[in-house]
Amino acid sequence: MTNKRFTDKAVFSLVKGFIKKSRKSFKFPTIAIAIGVWGLIVITSVVNGFDRLLIDSITRFYPHITVAGKSDLYFSGVKEKMFFNLDNSMVAFNGSFEYVQLMDCDDMSFLGSSIISGQPENGAAIGKELSEYLNVSLGDELTVFKIKGIIPIAKKYKVVSFFKTGVYIFDSKFLVINDKDSVKNFTAYYFEDPLKADEYKNKYFSYSPAYTWKESNKTLTQTVEIDGLIALLITVFIVLMAGFSVSNSITFSILTRKKEIGILKSLGMKNIDIQKVFISESLIISVIGYLLGLAGGMLTVTMLDFFKIKIPSGIFYVDYLPVSLNLSIAGSSFFIITGIVVFFSFLTTRMISGIDTLEALKDE
Repeated sequence: MTNKRFTDKAVFSLVKGFIKKSRKSFKFPTIAIAIGVWGLIVITSVVNGFDRLLIDSITRFYPHITVAGKSDLYFSGVKEKMFFNLDNSMVAFNGSFEYVQLMDCDDMSFLGSSIISGQPENGAAIGKELSEYLNVSLGDELTVFKIKGIIPIAKKYKVVSFFKTGVYIFDSKFLVINDKDSVKNFTAYYFEDPLKADEYKNKYFSYSPAYTWKESNKTLTQTVEIDGLIALLITVFIVLMAGFSVSNSITFSILTRKKEIGILKSLGMKNIDIQKVFISESLIISVIGYLLGLAGGMLTVTMLDFFKIKIPSGIFYVDYLPVSLNLSIAGSSFFIITGIVVFFSFLTTRMISGIDTLEALKDE
Protein backbone atom coordinates (compact mmCIF):
# COMPACT_ATOMS: atom_id res chain seq x y z
CA MET A 1 0.00 0.00 0.00
CA THR A 2 2.89 2.34 0.85
CA ASN A 3 4.56 1.66 -2.50
CA LYS A 4 1.34 2.49 -4.40
CA ARG A 5 0.95 5.76 -2.47
CA PHE A 6 4.54 6.63 -3.22
CA THR A 7 4.10 5.74 -6.90
CA ASP A 8 0.92 7.84 -7.27
CA LYS A 9 2.61 10.77 -5.54
CA ALA A 10 5.66 10.39 -7.76
CA VAL A 11 3.50 10.27 -10.90
CA PHE A 12 1.66 13.41 -9.85
CA SER A 13 4.93 15.24 -9.12
CA LEU A 14 6.39 14.19 -12.47
CA VAL A 15 3.24 15.37 -14.31
CA LYS A 16 3.52 18.80 -12.69
CA GLY A 17 7.21 19.02 -13.46
CA PHE A 18 6.89 17.88 -17.07
CA ILE A 19 3.98 20.23 -17.83
CA LYS A 20 5.79 23.16 -16.24
CA LYS A 21 8.96 22.36 -18.17
CA SER A 22 7.25 21.80 -21.55
CA ARG A 23 4.44 24.37 -21.50
CA LYS A 24 5.37 25.68 -24.95
CA SER A 25 5.12 22.28 -26.63
CA PHE A 26 1.60 21.76 -25.26
CA LYS A 27 0.24 25.18 -26.21
CA PHE A 28 -0.71 24.10 -29.71
CA PRO A 29 -2.77 21.00 -28.76
CA THR A 30 -4.48 22.95 -25.96
CA ILE A 31 -5.40 25.78 -28.33
CA ALA A 32 -6.44 23.26 -31.02
CA ILE A 33 -8.84 21.53 -28.62
CA ALA A 34 -10.17 24.90 -27.39
CA ILE A 35 -10.83 26.13 -30.94
CA GLY A 36 -12.42 22.81 -31.87
CA VAL A 37 -14.77 22.82 -28.87
CA TRP A 38 -15.56 26.51 -29.43
CA GLY A 39 -16.47 25.83 -33.07
CA LEU A 40 -18.46 22.73 -32.13
CA ILE A 41 -20.60 24.62 -29.61
CA VAL A 42 -21.24 27.61 -31.89
CA ILE A 43 -22.07 25.55 -34.99
CA THR A 44 -24.29 23.05 -33.17
CA SER A 45 -26.05 25.93 -31.38
CA VAL A 46 -26.89 27.57 -34.71
CA VAL A 47 -28.02 24.23 -36.19
CA ASN A 48 -30.07 23.52 -33.07
CA GLY A 49 -31.53 27.04 -33.25
CA PHE A 50 -32.74 26.53 -36.81
CA ASP A 51 -34.11 23.07 -35.95
CA ARG A 52 -36.04 24.35 -32.95
CA LEU A 53 -37.39 27.26 -34.96
CA LEU A 54 -38.49 24.91 -37.74
CA ILE A 55 -40.21 22.52 -35.31
CA ASP A 56 -41.86 25.41 -33.49
CA SER A 57 -43.05 26.91 -36.80
CA ILE A 58 -44.54 23.60 -37.98
CA THR A 59 -46.25 22.72 -34.70
CA ARG A 60 -47.61 26.24 -34.19
CA PHE A 61 -49.61 25.92 -37.42
CA TYR A 62 -50.03 22.29 -38.49
CA PRO A 63 -52.20 19.86 -36.44
CA HIS A 64 -50.07 17.75 -34.11
CA ILE A 65 -52.31 14.76 -34.88
CA THR A 66 -54.82 14.55 -37.72
CA VAL A 67 -57.56 11.92 -37.32
CA ALA A 68 -59.87 10.82 -40.13
CA GLY A 69 -63.50 11.56 -39.28
CA LYS A 70 -64.92 13.38 -36.28
CA SER A 71 -63.36 12.31 -32.99
CA ASP A 72 -64.98 13.17 -29.66
CA LEU A 73 -61.98 11.90 -27.69
CA TYR A 74 -60.47 14.39 -25.26
CA PHE A 75 -57.63 13.66 -22.81
CA SER A 76 -55.05 15.35 -20.61
CA GLY A 77 -52.39 17.10 -22.68
CA VAL A 78 -54.77 18.35 -25.38
CA LYS A 79 -54.45 22.10 -25.83
CA GLU A 80 -56.95 22.57 -28.64
CA LYS A 81 -59.18 20.50 -30.89
CA MET A 82 -61.01 21.43 -34.10
CA PHE A 83 -62.72 19.87 -37.11
CA PHE A 84 -61.47 20.73 -40.60
CA ASN A 85 -61.09 19.81 -44.27
CA LEU A 86 -57.94 20.07 -46.36
CA ASP A 87 -58.39 20.31 -50.13
CA ASN A 88 -56.49 21.36 -53.22
CA SER A 89 -58.16 24.50 -54.55
CA MET A 90 -57.51 27.58 -56.62
CA VAL A 91 -57.71 31.18 -55.42
CA ALA A 92 -58.20 34.18 -57.70
CA PHE A 93 -57.85 37.91 -57.13
CA ASN A 94 -57.70 40.74 -59.69
CA GLY A 95 -56.73 38.43 -62.52
CA SER A 96 -54.06 36.54 -60.52
CA PHE A 97 -54.49 32.83 -59.85
CA GLU A 98 -52.71 30.44 -57.51
CA TYR A 99 -53.23 26.81 -56.53
CA VAL A 100 -53.43 26.45 -52.75
CA GLN A 101 -54.04 24.08 -49.89
CA LEU A 102 -57.46 25.15 -48.59
CA MET A 103 -57.83 24.52 -44.86
CA ASP A 104 -61.50 24.84 -43.97
CA CYS A 105 -61.90 24.70 -40.18
CA ASP A 106 -64.66 25.35 -37.66
CA ASP A 107 -62.35 27.33 -35.36
CA MET A 108 -59.51 29.60 -36.52
CA SER A 109 -58.16 30.37 -33.04
CA PHE A 110 -55.28 27.91 -33.58
CA LEU A 111 -53.64 30.57 -35.77
CA GLY A 112 -53.22 32.74 -32.65
CA SER A 113 -49.50 33.54 -32.42
CA SER A 114 -49.04 33.20 -36.21
CA ILE A 115 -51.34 36.15 -36.97
CA ILE A 116 -49.35 39.25 -37.98
CA SER A 117 -52.32 41.49 -38.82
CA GLY A 118 -56.10 41.29 -38.57
CA GLN A 119 -58.10 38.83 -36.45
CA PRO A 120 -58.74 35.06 -36.82
CA GLU A 121 -62.49 35.44 -37.33
CA ASN A 122 -65.03 34.37 -39.98
CA GLY A 123 -63.53 34.85 -43.42
CA ALA A 124 -60.14 33.99 -44.89
CA ALA A 125 -56.70 34.01 -43.29
CA ILE A 126 -53.96 34.07 -45.89
CA GLY A 127 -50.22 33.35 -45.63
CA LYS A 128 -47.92 36.36 -45.84
CA GLU A 129 -46.05 35.10 -48.91
CA LEU A 130 -49.28 34.23 -50.72
CA SER A 131 -50.79 37.65 -49.90
CA GLU A 132 -47.76 39.41 -51.39
CA TYR A 133 -47.92 37.26 -54.53
CA LEU A 134 -51.64 38.04 -55.04
CA ASN A 135 -51.20 41.64 -53.80
CA VAL A 136 -54.22 41.48 -51.49
CA SER A 137 -55.01 43.64 -48.46
CA LEU A 138 -57.22 43.20 -45.42
CA GLY A 139 -60.86 43.51 -46.42
CA ASP A 140 -60.35 42.34 -50.02
CA GLU A 141 -62.50 39.52 -51.35
CA LEU A 142 -60.91 36.38 -52.75
CA THR A 143 -62.63 33.98 -55.11
CA VAL A 144 -61.97 30.38 -54.11
CA PHE A 145 -62.68 27.55 -56.56
CA LYS A 146 -63.48 24.19 -54.98
CA ILE A 147 -64.09 20.99 -56.88
CA LYS A 148 -67.32 19.18 -56.05
CA GLY A 149 -67.30 15.97 -58.04
CA ILE A 150 -66.18 17.27 -61.43
CA ILE A 151 -67.85 20.67 -61.09
CA PRO A 152 -65.84 23.70 -59.88
CA ILE A 153 -67.72 25.71 -57.27
CA ALA A 154 -66.74 29.37 -56.80
CA LYS A 155 -67.23 31.16 -53.49
CA LYS A 156 -66.03 34.53 -52.22
CA TYR A 157 -64.30 35.06 -48.85
CA LYS A 158 -63.27 38.30 -47.20
CA VAL A 159 -59.61 38.51 -46.13
CA VAL A 160 -59.68 39.03 -42.34
CA SER A 161 -56.06 38.30 -41.37
CA PHE A 162 -52.53 37.53 -42.53
CA PHE A 163 -50.42 34.84 -40.88
CA LYS A 164 -46.72 34.00 -40.97
CA THR A 165 -45.48 30.66 -39.66
CA GLY A 166 -41.87 30.91 -40.82
CA VAL A 167 -42.29 27.84 -43.05
CA TYR A 168 -42.37 28.91 -46.69
CA ILE A 169 -44.66 26.11 -47.90
CA PHE A 170 -47.29 27.13 -45.33
CA ASP A 171 -46.98 30.87 -45.86
CA SER A 172 -47.11 30.63 -49.66
CA LYS A 173 -49.57 27.80 -50.26
CA PHE A 174 -52.11 27.75 -47.41
CA LEU A 175 -55.42 29.57 -47.22
CA VAL A 176 -57.43 29.11 -44.01
CA ILE A 177 -61.18 29.72 -44.11
CA ASN A 178 -64.18 29.20 -41.84
CA ASP A 179 -67.06 27.87 -43.92
CA LYS A 180 -69.91 26.93 -41.61
CA ASP A 181 -71.87 25.30 -44.45
CA SER A 182 -69.24 22.64 -45.25
CA VAL A 183 -69.00 19.20 -43.67
CA LYS A 184 -65.68 18.68 -41.87
CA ASN A 185 -64.01 15.31 -42.49
CA PHE A 186 -61.01 15.47 -40.15
CA THR A 187 -60.23 16.16 -36.50
CA ALA A 188 -57.13 18.17 -35.55
CA TYR A 189 -55.47 17.86 -32.15
CA TYR A 190 -53.00 20.38 -30.77
CA PHE A 191 -51.05 19.40 -27.62
CA GLU A 192 -49.27 21.25 -24.85
CA ASP A 193 -46.15 19.31 -25.87
CA PRO A 194 -46.13 18.58 -29.63
CA LEU A 195 -43.14 16.25 -29.21
CA LYS A 196 -45.49 13.78 -27.49
CA ALA A 197 -47.57 13.35 -30.66
CA ASP A 198 -46.14 9.88 -31.41
CA GLU A 199 -46.80 8.78 -27.82
CA TYR A 200 -50.42 10.03 -27.93
CA LYS A 201 -51.01 8.43 -31.32
CA ASN A 202 -49.89 4.99 -30.09
CA LYS A 203 -51.89 5.36 -26.88
CA TYR A 204 -55.18 6.86 -28.10
CA PHE A 205 -55.44 6.58 -31.89
CA SER A 206 -54.13 3.16 -32.81
CA TYR A 207 -57.70 2.14 -33.74
CA SER A 208 -58.22 4.72 -36.50
CA PRO A 209 -56.28 6.38 -39.36
CA ALA A 210 -54.20 9.11 -37.70
CA TYR A 211 -51.10 11.05 -38.74
CA THR A 212 -48.70 13.02 -36.59
CA TRP A 213 -47.20 16.34 -37.68
CA LYS A 214 -43.93 14.51 -38.35
CA GLU A 215 -45.59 12.04 -40.71
CA SER A 216 -47.52 14.79 -42.52
CA ASN A 217 -44.39 16.94 -43.00
CA LYS A 218 -41.73 14.33 -43.73
CA THR A 219 -39.69 16.56 -46.03
CA LEU A 220 -39.38 19.25 -43.38
CA THR A 221 -38.76 16.89 -40.45
CA GLN A 222 -36.07 15.05 -42.42
CA THR A 223 -34.20 18.36 -42.47
CA VAL A 224 -33.94 18.15 -38.68
CA GLU A 225 -32.60 14.59 -38.92
CA ILE A 226 -29.99 15.66 -41.49
CA ASP A 227 -28.96 18.54 -39.22
CA GLY A 228 -28.48 16.04 -36.40
CA LEU A 229 -26.23 13.95 -38.67
CA ILE A 230 -24.22 17.06 -39.56
CA ALA A 231 -23.76 17.86 -35.87
CA LEU A 232 -22.58 14.27 -35.28
CA LEU A 233 -20.05 14.49 -38.13
CA ILE A 234 -18.74 17.79 -36.77
CA THR A 235 -18.29 16.18 -33.35
CA VAL A 236 -16.42 13.20 -34.87
CA PHE A 237 -13.98 15.43 -36.79
CA ILE A 238 -13.39 17.64 -33.72
CA VAL A 239 -12.67 14.57 -31.60
CA LEU A 240 -10.29 13.08 -34.17
CA MET A 241 -8.48 16.39 -34.54
CA ALA A 242 -8.08 16.64 -30.77
CA GLY A 243 -6.86 13.04 -30.52
CA PHE A 244 -4.24 13.36 -33.27
CA SER A 245 -3.07 16.75 -32.01
CA VAL A 246 -2.44 15.50 -28.48
CA SER A 247 -0.99 12.23 -29.78
CA ASN A 248 1.60 14.13 -31.84
CA SER A 249 2.51 16.30 -28.86
CA ILE A 250 2.89 13.27 -26.59
CA THR A 251 5.08 11.56 -29.22
CA PHE A 252 7.29 14.64 -29.41
CA SER A 253 7.39 14.83 -25.61
CA ILE A 254 8.50 11.19 -25.32
CA LEU A 255 11.21 11.56 -27.96
CA THR A 256 12.65 14.65 -26.26
CA ARG A 257 12.59 13.04 -22.82
CA LYS A 258 14.33 9.77 -23.54
CA LYS A 259 16.99 10.53 -20.96
CA GLU A 260 14.41 11.32 -18.27
CA ILE A 261 12.58 8.11 -19.15
CA GLY A 262 15.86 6.18 -18.94
CA ILE A 263 16.54 7.66 -15.49
CA LEU A 264 13.03 6.75 -14.29
CA LYS A 265 13.48 3.20 -15.57
CA SER A 266 16.87 2.89 -13.88
CA LEU A 267 15.23 3.96 -10.61
CA GLY A 268 12.84 1.04 -10.92
CA MET A 269 9.78 2.83 -12.25
CA LYS A 270 7.65 0.49 -14.37
CA ASN A 271 6.63 1.25 -17.93
CA ILE A 272 2.97 1.46 -16.93
CA ASP A 273 3.76 4.12 -14.31
CA ILE A 274 5.75 6.17 -16.82
CA GLN A 275 2.82 5.83 -19.24
CA LYS A 276 0.55 7.22 -16.53
CA VAL A 277 2.66 10.39 -16.45
CA PHE A 278 2.18 11.10 -20.16
CA ILE A 279 -1.49 10.01 -20.20
CA SER A 280 -2.15 12.30 -17.24
CA GLU A 281 -0.49 15.13 -19.18
CA SER A 282 -2.78 14.54 -22.15
CA LEU A 283 -5.83 14.38 -19.88
CA ILE A 284 -4.96 17.71 -18.27
CA ILE A 285 -4.39 19.26 -21.70
CA SER A 286 -7.77 18.02 -22.97
CA VAL A 287 -9.61 19.28 -19.86
CA ILE A 288 -7.97 22.74 -20.04
CA GLY A 289 -8.63 22.94 -23.80
CA TYR A 290 -12.24 21.84 -23.35
CA LEU A 291 -12.93 24.37 -20.58
CA LEU A 292 -11.41 27.20 -22.63
CA GLY A 293 -13.44 26.17 -25.69
CA LEU A 294 -16.62 25.78 -23.62
CA ALA A 295 -16.21 29.26 -22.12
CA GLY A 296 -15.51 30.80 -25.54
CA GLY A 297 -18.39 28.94 -27.18
CA MET A 298 -20.96 29.86 -24.53
CA LEU A 299 -19.81 33.49 -24.59
CA THR A 300 -20.17 33.57 -28.40
CA VAL A 301 -23.62 31.95 -28.31
CA THR A 302 -24.74 34.44 -25.64
CA MET A 303 -23.49 37.35 -27.75
CA LEU A 304 -25.19 36.02 -30.91
CA ASP A 305 -28.45 35.67 -29.00
CA PHE A 306 -28.12 39.15 -27.45
CA PHE A 307 -27.15 41.10 -30.57
CA LYS A 308 -29.63 39.27 -32.87
CA ILE A 309 -27.52 39.00 -36.03
CA LYS A 310 -29.73 39.91 -38.98
CA ILE A 311 -29.87 37.45 -41.90
CA PRO A 312 -31.59 37.67 -45.33
CA SER A 313 -35.23 36.85 -44.57
CA GLY A 314 -35.87 36.22 -48.26
CA ILE A 315 -33.61 33.17 -48.05
CA PHE A 316 -34.24 31.80 -44.56
CA TYR A 317 -37.64 33.37 -43.75
CA VAL A 318 -36.45 34.38 -40.31
CA ASP A 319 -35.23 37.84 -39.38
CA TYR A 320 -32.37 36.92 -37.04
CA LEU A 321 -29.85 34.12 -36.69
CA PRO A 322 -31.47 31.66 -34.27
CA VAL A 323 -29.17 30.09 -31.66
CA SER A 324 -29.98 27.50 -29.02
CA LEU A 325 -27.24 25.89 -26.91
CA ASN A 326 -27.34 22.12 -27.20
CA LEU A 327 -26.40 21.08 -23.66
CA SER A 328 -26.37 17.36 -24.47
CA ILE A 329 -23.70 17.81 -27.17
CA ALA A 330 -21.73 20.27 -25.02
CA GLY A 331 -21.72 17.78 -22.13
CA SER A 332 -21.16 14.59 -24.09
CA SER A 333 -18.35 16.16 -26.13
CA PHE A 334 -16.28 16.47 -22.91
CA PHE A 335 -16.40 12.74 -22.21
CA ILE A 336 -15.90 11.84 -25.88
CA ILE A 337 -12.92 14.18 -26.33
CA THR A 338 -11.18 13.21 -23.07
CA GLY A 339 -11.86 9.53 -23.75
CA ILE A 340 -10.43 9.67 -27.28
CA VAL A 341 -7.44 11.75 -26.15
CA VAL A 342 -6.61 9.25 -23.40
CA PHE A 343 -7.01 6.38 -25.88
CA PHE A 344 -4.68 7.98 -28.44
CA SER A 345 -2.21 8.83 -25.66
CA PHE A 346 -2.25 5.23 -24.43
CA LEU A 347 -1.44 3.97 -27.92
CA THR A 348 1.33 6.54 -28.29
CA THR A 349 2.93 5.87 -24.89
CA ARG A 350 3.31 2.17 -25.70
CA MET A 351 6.54 3.20 -27.45
CA ILE A 352 8.00 3.79 -23.97
CA SER A 353 8.43 0.04 -23.52
CA GLY A 354 10.71 0.02 -26.58
CA ILE A 355 13.11 2.60 -25.13
CA ASP A 356 16.34 0.92 -23.98
CA THR A 357 17.52 2.24 -20.60
CA LEU A 358 21.24 1.96 -21.40
CA GLU A 359 20.77 3.55 -24.82
CA ALA A 360 18.87 6.45 -23.25
CA LEU A 361 21.57 7.01 -20.60
CA LYS A 362 24.66 6.46 -22.70
CA ASP A 363 25.37 10.20 -22.94
CA GLU A 364 24.84 10.81 -19.23
